[in-house]
Amino acid sequence: GGGGGGRDGRRGEEFEAALMVDDDLEIPCEDLRRAASAWRRNPDAMVGFYPRLLSPRNNAGSAPPEPGRGDGGAGGGALEYLGPKQVAKRREFNFVLTKAALLHKRYLAAYSSPQTHPPEILAHVDAHMNCEDIAMAMLVANATAPDLFPVYVEGELTDVGHVGGISASPRHGSVRSECLEKFAAEYRKRGWEFPLRHAVPLRERAWVRHWPGFWWQYRQNGAWSWQHLWKLLPQNRVARG
Repeated sequence: GGGGGGRDGRRGEEFEAALMVDDDLEIPCEDLRRAASAWRRNPDAMVGFYPRLLSPRNNAGSAPPEPGRGDGGAGGGALEYLGPKQVAKRREFNFVLTKAALLHKRYLAAYSSPQTHPPEILAHVDAHMNCEDIAMAMLVANATAPDLFPVYVEGELTDVGHVGGISASPRHGSVRSECLEKFAAEYRKRGWEFPLRHAVPLRERAWVRHWPGFWWQYRQNGAWSWQHLWKLLPQNRVARG
């Protein structure tokens, strides 16, 4: 992934957002402009294209959290990372991935500061080369919850990582769940509440509004990614210098 601030070309003003985007993604310019508009209205929140959900593990007959009222394991129980299928099924999310997101650049400094981010989490991310997006989502939520939720932006992104990427691994979900539990434990050691404990309905924090607003009008990005894979075939790729 990568990120950086810059200038707003239309206003000539310093743009205080950092764009985080994986190098296996293609984001249409119009979608990126839409996300920038969403961030200007929500500069303290994470604004992203990929919503995700977590839940207490349902291995003891316990019911999953109700839509809009989810408790993501604030009491220290086992946590489960849920991917796009569960987000679509439950129509709610806890956080957005830095896979494609905008956030205020001050969070980049906070990510490396032991006062705002446990060094043990950074060490875990470095050792496993995974879960930095969960760590960043927790950091931002810890600074803003419970007053502010992330913003979800619809778009027509092309995700090359569907084939051969880290998320294609069969252990992807379990590895991410282990990260959640590890990071939550580090927060508890410092007396901090787990910041991703509340889920929010997808349409409540969706930047793109659909009329008349039925739940099924709000889809998550990635649902049609396989249809975009034709772009990745050699004969359909745009030559790059």
